[in-house]
Amino acid sequence: MARDLGALLDYAEFEKLFVQRLDDPALVISRGLEANFEEPTYDPERRIKAAIDAHRSRAATSSRSEFPAEMPSDYGDPSVSPRSSLPWTVSMR
Repeated sequence: MARDLGALLDYAEFEKLFVQRLDDPALVISRGLEANFEEPTYDPERRIKAAIDAHRSRAATSSRSEFPAEMPSDYGDPSVSPRSSLPWTVSMR
């Protein structure tokens, strides 16, 4: 980013932000900002990249745990109505 913009970056603040997200996954940082650290050159950039990778790994693990371990036995069976397996019904009047 500094190379592209000719700006001076406060790597310590960026590092603090990305490490803080490890403790608070609700903290949203755009992929565009993360992309600036995809090819780190300096040690601070490497530490930031490590924090980004750790966050992505945790996010992937937590999203996998949201899915059921097993799909219902009739999943994908075209003869079974998707609505028949719902625990509730909606009545349209």
